[in-house]
Amino acid sequence: MGTGEGGNEHMHREEKSGRGSLRELIASARAYIQAGSWVCARKNTQEAAEKSGIVGHMPRAEGEKDGKKRMPRVEEKKNEKRQDGQASPKVLTGEQLAENEMLQQRSDDRERWQRESDRNVW
Repeated sequence: MGTGEGGNEHMHREEKSGRGSLRELIASARAYIQAGSWVCARKNTQEAAEKSGIVGHMPRAEGEKDGKKRMPRVEEKKNEKRQDGQASPKVLTGEQLAENEMLQQRSDDRERWQRESDRNVW
């Protein structure tokens, strides 16, 4: 048995173990990416990396991504609204509530005026 044959045997064993050869895993990961299936692509990429010995499995801390704390989408939206000054009524100050009431009154007056002017046209 020559050195070339030994290498082929190793590749043959690798293809039979697990879900497929390294090339097949990479090819299927690319196909998943093109299809937009990121979860499957990541699984295949992770498996290919482990199989090749490039990296081991490194679990991330819960809720972290690239060192940044992730929060559920609902919390993100609430946080964005707070930063934009659109907080929920629970956290509005008295001054903000008064301003909101005044704006609502203006809006109601405008709608009422519009309805009356539409009625007067006919």
